Amino acid sequence: MQTRVERMPRRGRPKMIYYFGLDIGNGNIKVAGDNVYERVPSYRAKNVFASDGLGSVELENEKFVVGEGALISRQMLLRTVDRNTGKTDEIEKLYFGALAHIGELPKVLVSRVVVSSHAWKTNKQQIKDNLNQERKVVLSGKPITVKTEVLLVVPEGYGAVYSKKEPVATFDFGKGTTTFTPYLKGKPLDAVVKHFGTQRLDSLISENMKVINGGYPGNEELIMKALERGELRVDGLNIKNIYQQALAQWWQQGLSELAKLASRYLADGYRIICIGGGVALPGFSNILTKKGFEPVLERPEMANAKGLYELALIKAKQLGHKIDSSSPQEHIENGQATLGGGYAAG
Repeated sequence: MQTRVERMPRRGRPKMIYYFGLDIGNGNIKVAGDNVYERVPSYRAKNVFASDGLGSVELENEKFVVGEGALISRQMLLRTVDRNTGKTDEIEKLYFGALAHIGELPKVLVSRVVVSSHAWKTNKQQIKDNLNQERKVVLSGKPITVKTEVLLVVPEGYGAVYSKKEPVATFDFGKGTTTFTPYLKGKPLDAVVKHFGTQRLDSLISENMKVINGGYPGNEELIMKALERGELRVDGLNIKNIYQQALAQWWQQGLSELAKLASRYLADGYRIICIGGGVALPGFSNILTKKGFEPVLERPEMANAKGLYELALIKAKQLGHKIDSSSPQEHIENGQATLGGGYAAG
């Protein structure tokens, strides 16, 4: 009688190739991928490293931390919003800092990314050169070899509208800037940028809080975090009336001209898609809707990054790469047709 030998099931090869959408914002770095949706504050602190701390990076001889860890380190913060070229010059460090927030990365990682940038037209090659490298890094205590391949560099906000065929414009409410970008046949026309983002709203609220805070301004970091949670209470103080007053000021002082421009495009048949963290401000999406605009209601701050990830899958298919079966196939079935705007060449 023969003895039946049970074969142990073979383990599949560990996943090595990941696709990401990378949106380096003034306020937050957004990374979207297969079951990955990370939003990391765009703060960096040098000479700070906790071996297993979230956001900790060791790159060659430099140690730093990106995100909340930088904020609580009590070291001098390097904020992306404070430098016009920060999103280009520091992109590799911010990128690795974002990856250091993602768990279960392999020891050898091939990272294929689509990046959005305000400088996509003038600094596309610099962005590619800064990222297209093979690096040995330590991310949150784990040594990893990362080979990065930039598939595309596209305009900020493009991920939110790349698949739309009709005339469309993005109205992007970011931390440092608010940007209006119309698209025609998938190609962006000139963007109009106001350096008047949600950070300015935080400052207005802070100043207006003096009347209820013993003459002292409110803490802008606490204000920002409260608004992100959808709360109108800061440090035990009810700021509902102050918030509504500051919101009106913010709109009139910095955004009314952009809104008029958006309304003119709306009258010409454009859809105005509102994205960015500012859309999630308490009650703000209702204001945008009443104006005939279309706010993204589910995680508007991630709308661009999510679309960039889908673009990464589409571009990968065009290049003949095999896509993991767990990837959202509905976004890559007709890759060539969906990827407009002349970005197919990267």
